[in-house]
Amino acid sequence: MYKTKNDLPEKVRAEMVTLLQQRLADCIDLVTQAKQAHWNVKGPSFIALHELFDEVYAHAGDSADLIAERIVQLGAVAEGTARIAAKRSGLAEYPLEIANGKDHVEALSRALAYTAESIRSSIDQADEMGDKGTADIFTEIVRSLDKDLWFVEAHLQAER
Repeated sequence: MYKTKNDLPEKVRAEMVTLLQQRLADCIDLVTQAKQAHWNVKGPSFIALHELFDEVYAHAGDSADLIAERIVQLGAVAEGTARIAAKRSGLAEYPLEIANGKDHVEALSRALAYTAESIRSSIDQADEMGDKGTADIFTEIVRSLDKDLWFVEAHLQAER
């Protein structure tokens, strides 16, 4: 850890960095999964889903950036390479053989839901450790994930 005048105790900062690194890996994986869906979706809803998946990609990238910058603010190095993300991510592997819109919607909604659940849990962990700044960043990210999940899942919810 780098020296910093940040008043959070070093033990708290170190624990937060560990948590943030995990969430960074998940967000980077979500970025790549959204792009996989964006590139490969087919079917009658192609353009709507193609554009929606690109929005999810952009939001996930913004989330990864917020997390990485928080890691650095706390005095550590953000570990955000594809290789590190692949090792650490908790997301299920994205199915490469799918093409139709409904299958991509299902796969991407699972990835969004998992990421939101993990981030939501991390809000509580950061709050318990007394890091309101990290908890606030996680709260901002989960609101974005919940909105993206709503938009993606709407394509599955036409029939009850």
